[in-house]
Amino acid sequence: MPRAAGCELKQLGYDLKRVQGRVAEIYGMDEKELSTPGRQKRRAEARSVVLYWGERELGLSGTMLAKRFGMSQPGVAYAVKRGERIAEEKGYRLL
Repeated sequence: MPRAAGCELKQLGYDLKRVQGRVAEIYGMDEKELSTPGRQKRRAEARSVVLYWGERELGLSGTMLAKRFGMSQPGVAYAVKRGERIAEEKGYRLL
């Protein structure tokens, strides 16, 4: 499916919570784990995908995501790049 613009996703009811739900489904984990601080590989990988889709697909700001996840802005920027790589390598799609 072609990548939808942030406005289109929002019209379909996508928000950060729904993105977290999709990622939790992919990784077989609870949504709350995605917001929990920690560097466990699986959780950090899943969080990176959430941040990538949140910023690139929904158009959310890095500043907002940093506050929401208790991260620094540079940390979010790094995670977004990592999330992009993970999503592409593993063929993950938001829709």
